[in-house]
Amino acid sequence: MKAFKFILIILISLASAYGAYYLISMIGTKKLKMAQPPPLVEIAKVEKKKFEDRIEAIGTANARESVNITASITEFVDTIHFNEGEYVEKDRLLVSLEQKEELAALSEIRLLLEDENREYKISRNLYDKKVVAQTEFDKQSYELKIAKVKLNAVEARIKKRNISAPFSGVTGIRKVSPGTLITAGTVITTLDDLSVIKLSFTVPETFIASLKPGMTVEAGCAAYPDKKFTGKISIIDSRVDPDTRAVTIQAEFPNPGSMLKPGMLMNIEIISNPREAVSIPEKALLSYAEKHFVYILGKDMTAERRSISIGARTFGSIEVKDGLKEGENIICEGIDKVKDGEKVMIAPGKGGV
Repeated sequence: MKAFKFILIILISLASAYGAYYLISMIGTKKLKMAQPPPLVEIAKVEKKKFEDRIEAIGTANARESVNITASITEFVDTIHFNEGEYVEKDRLLVSLEQKEELAALSEIRLLLEDENREYKISRNLYDKKVVAQTEFDKQSYELKIAKVKLNAVEARIKKRNISAPFSGVTGIRKVSPGTLITAGTVITTLDDLSVIKLSFTVPETFIASLKPGMTVEAGCAAYPDKKFTGKISIIDSRVDPDTRAVTIQAEFPNPGSMLKPGMLMNIEIISNPREAVSIPEKALLSYAEKHFVYILGKDMTAERRSISIGARTFGSIEVKDGLKEGENIICEGIDKVKDGEKVMIAPGKGGV
C-alpha cells in the first residue's frame, strides 16, 4: 500500500513538471512569433495594357499567280527570249518556235489580200455606177472575206509559235534549248507573280465565328527566323472539311524584294480582338486547379487574397477579366510567405502604396 502511494506521488510530480515545462515553452514560442517582423514583399500597381487574341496555324506559301509555260503544238524551239530568274512584263515574248513556213504563208496571203482589196474597190465603184450586176459584186465581196479568213488563220498559227508571258512575273529555270523538239504540254519554264504571296492554311471550325476577311495575320519561316511578315485574310472557305472539322483560310502578304518563295512552310498567327484590359504581372498570380488568386495590399498593410478571372497571357503579363480595378496595389514578389489577413512590409525601393 505504501509502495503504491509512493509511485502515485512520483507520477503526479512528473505530470506537474511536464505541464509547467509545456506552459513555459508555449509562452516562449508565442513571444518569439510576436517578435518576428512581417514578411518583405514587392508590390505593383494594377494597370491597363493592350491585349489581342492569337490563333496559331501552319501554312504553305503560294505565288499570287503561278503557271508552267508550255507549248500548244509540236514544233522545234527557234529562239529563247528570256533569262532564268528574270522579271518579265505581261505579254513579253518568251519563246519563238520554228515558223518559216507560216511567215512565208503570211507574206503570200497579205499579197493576196491586197489584190482582193483592190478588186473589191473596183467592183464596188462599178456596182455603184450600175455597170456590174449584184451577183458580180457579191462574188468579189466573198473573195475578199475568204482572203481575210486565210490571213486570220495564218496569224493564229504564228501566234501559237510565239509564246508570251500571260502576266508579269519572274521566270524559273529553263527546261529547253534552241533546236529542241517539243510537244503540246512540254514545260519550257515557270512564271510566278511574287509581288504578293498567298498563304493557305486550316483552322478548327470552333474559330470560325472570330474570323473575317481583313484580319491581320503574322507569319514566320525558318529562312528568316528573326523576321515577321504581316498580311491580311483574303478568303475564308465556304465549307468546313467534314473529316478534319477545319476550314481553309487564305491570307495575302506583300512580298517586296521577293523574300518569300512559293512552297515555303510558314508558321502563322491570326491576330483578332485587339483591346485594352486590366493587367497584372504573371509572377503575381496564384493558381489552384481552375481557380486564380492574387494578394491585394490594403491601406493598413494587410494582405487580402482575392479571386480573379483571367484571359490572355502575353510578354509576362496576364489579362484580368474580373476581380481587379486599375490602380489597386497587388503583391508580386514574396507571395509564398504571405497569408491572407496578415500584415506585410514593403521591401525598400520595391514599390509603394
